[in-house]
Amino acid sequence: MFELIHIKRLIPESLTTPIIICADHDAPDSPASQILERSIRELKERGLAVTVIKPDKLNEDFNDVLKTQDLKGLEKFLNAVFLKVILLRGAL
Repeated sequence: MFELIHIKRLIPESLTTPIIICADHDAPDSPASQILERSIRELKERGLAVTVIKPDKLNEDFNDVLKTQDLKGLEKFLNAVFLKVILLRGAL
């Protein structure tokens, strides 16, 4: 398992390789959220393009989405988010 604190150590193929983090939707003041925010800040300071996506409901993770919406629901959610990321970056 990839521990949250190690996200800041990611080394993409190039600076233009987008990094999309599928994170748990933890409370903003939780230790996990604070570690994630620090890691994102460090990646962005290195000039990397970072996007974080989370389930809509607080305290859910993508396994919860899979359980409640099945594979098709999870796929639909992720495709919609990835399309937004692509459009925002002007990759199309």
